[in-house]
Amino acid sequence: MKNKLSIFALCAALLMSGCGISTTASGGNAQPDHKVNPTQTVVNLERVHMNSLATSQYPYTVQEFDVGTGTYVSPAGKKMPYHLNGIIGVPEGSGPFPLVLITHGSHSNDNENLRFDTGYRYLVEALAEQGFVAVSMDMSKAYTWKYGDNDDREKSQYLAAEHLKSLMQAEKGEPKGYPVELAGKIDFGKIGLIGHSRGGETIFDIAEDMQNEGTPARALLCIAPTFLFADRTWPDAQVALIIPEYDGDVIGLDGFALYDVLGEKTQGEHLAVYLKGANHNYFNSNIQRNDGGMLASTMDLSDQLAREEQEAFLQAFAADFFYLTLQKEASLLPPDKAQPETMFGRKASVLYRNAQSRVLLAAGDTAGYTTENLQAETKKDAWYFKQDELLVDTITFGEGAQQSRQLLKLGWADAPGVFQLAPSVTDWKEYAALALDLVVDAADEKNRHQEYQRFAVRITDAQGNTARVNLPDQLQTLMRAQGELDFTPVFEEKIYFWSVKTPLASLILPLSSFEGVNLAEVKSLDLLFEDTPAGSLLIESVRLQ
Repeated sequence: MKNKLSIFALCAALLMSGCGISTTASGGNAQPDHKVNPTQTVVNLERVHMNSLATSQYPYTVQEFDVGTGTYVSPAGKKMPYHLNGIIGVPEGSGPFPLVLITHGSHSNDNENLRFDTGYRYLVEALAEQGFVAVSMDMSKAYTWKYGDNDDREKSQYLAAEHLKSLMQAEKGEPKGYPVELAGKIDFGKIGLIGHSRGGETIFDIAEDMQNEGTPARALLCIAPTFLFADRTWPDAQVALIIPEYDGDVIGLDGFALYDVLGEKTQGEHLAVYLKGANHNYFNSNIQRNDGGMLASTMDLSDQLAREEQEAFLQAFAADFFYLTLQKEASLLPPDKAQPETMFGRKASVLYRNAQSRVLLAAGDTAGYTTENLQAETKKDAWYFKQDELLVDTITFGEGAQQSRQLLKLGWADAPGVFQLAPSVTDWKEYAALALDLVVDAADEKNRHQEYQRFAVRITDAQGNTARVNLPDQLQTLMRAQGELDFTPVFEEKIYFWSVKTPLASLILPLSSFEGVNLAEVKSLDLLFEDTPAGSLLIESVRLQ
């Protein structure tokens, strides 16, 4: 519940002794001089727990299919024979229903007979029950080395295009050999893509092909994706990325770099979910190895999710994601809520931006703010150790704009401390939320005795009215990452670093929580560090959205 404190004072000065009316020299009556004191409100922000919105329960049919064979010939002349096969789920009813295509990753390079498409039967079932035609495509040949190496992107694009062409023909009533009736059942104006691992990156190439062919994908869901290639056209689509905390395969947490590139190259809506306790392989039921064990020497895995828990999360997340993007055409996160603490019962932190985002403060800015009892300095987090100014890694990569990022480090050693920003944009009434992309500096000694940080946010308008929002305690966004200080020898030098990656997360405050201020005339934004005696944060940006 919100706890509100409102202080209203009305003062009238009556300046004639013994009576309530003053008289001018001409004998006329002067009007009373009414002065209204500024108001102050305080709100305790509520935690948000995201639960399922998609609650349809269509009867459905799920079957494996094989609708033909073919041969792909690469530009280098390599031939790849293939079966156009997979697993399909179709809801009962007249339709047409949105279509979701699922692409698995590169889980075997020497055995083309291993099937990974059927490892998503549970996901196909969940999507079909919610009113989607779902197809998990067998892409194993694309990743088999004997048919050509380093060209799996092109082969995957070709196979996906052949699947889509076959589905279009079946939807028109042509006899293609699917074990379920598809005539009139698919809405090709509402297509979504899901990819896992290498497939989570390849769906961007598939989306580019589909865009060129006039059947664009409107929503992409990337699960534990790689980021190996930047030379592509990035779609202006709604994109969600699920990045598992205990990924022992894509250990660089590449999905965060994908999120950065999407923000740089596109104008779409993007959501990155850092799923606590999840590993890489348990999203596919055909992969048995617990890759999370690869991280046991640096991370405490006692809270690792079971396979069934990861599958249940993905079922709920995918159903809601495509319900919002393909059926409701709505935002990925509710604009009037803070960032979720849990999603479908699992702890998570998120990074989120929409096309309406407007930056108030970027980390490289050196003007526009003041501090009180608090130190603010710009730091560089760089992939190359000689340029790096931080011990923590907020996910940087060895090429392009992702080689480094500027971060504003705020540190306080004796609370209270205040960071005050005079925003470059003062009219906020057209925006829904204030967002700070930040992370607790886990390597800073000032944070070692605090598992979580906590502070308050205050807005002051041009009339002097203030609205303060107190954050809840123990937010996932403000949790200090586990790990320890480690080093690696480089020649005769020791390069120190924090042993666990510390990705950024979004702290989202609905502007509706700031009650009693005029959002059309914002004068200042204050971060108030009063709740913990000491600490430090790394902030990449402060935004309206």
